[in-house]
Amino acid sequence: MDEKQSKEIKVKLEKIVQQYMKKETMYKKEEIIAINLKVADGDRERAETGFRMMLEYGVIEQANEDGFYIAGSTPF
Repeated sequence: MDEKQSKEIKVKLEKIVQQYMKKETMYKKEEIIAINLKVADGDRERAETGFRMMLEYGVIEQANEDGFYIAGSTPF
């Protein structure tokens, strides 16, 4: 995957996060997967892949064992 494709993917993931998640809010993994299920038309595998990609691309960050939040915000 080239740099342009990586940027495009990150932008898509950021749009999903901005549309469905709130800053300064902690989410459990299953809550984020449920959000992704809406975007992935109910495809669980795609929703879980989307969750992993959000972490990989730094769109969300992990605060604790099962707490995640939008990167750049505070998890409160």
